[in-house]
Amino acid sequence: MIVSKDDLKWQVNQQAARIAELSKAVGLLTTLKPDMEIDANNPVNMATQIVAHVDARIAELEAESKARLTDASTAWDLCETLRARIAELEAAGNLVVEWWLTEGMKVMNGAPYAMFKLRAALEKKE
Repeated sequence: MIVSKDDLKWQVNQQAARIAELSKAVGLLTTLKPDMEIDANNPVNMATQIVAHVDARIAELEAESKARLTDASTAWDLCETLRARIAELEAAGNLVVEWWLTEGMKVMNGAPYAMFKLRAALEKKE
């Protein structure tokens, strides 16, 4: 097969353009690994290092995300426990107020300061 000089020139230009394009791509990929040392003679090794770096970073981020979800779940559970305890205390407070209004005032002379504070706190909630 005989190839003309112009065809060879065209093929060389195409290959040079492809090399330039791939070099740019590898150059852009190196931004994913800031400490990357450029080795123009071994772009495949560079790409392999970048993939390893990105994979490791993804694993770190996934672990951090999982830890945050665990922390959030723990915080949510604590909030639920606290909400339940608040409801218990409010119910107990309401019983005390009810007792005071129906019986306590009959046996005590004057209202204790704590009763006013308890009623005020219960009214704020509602």
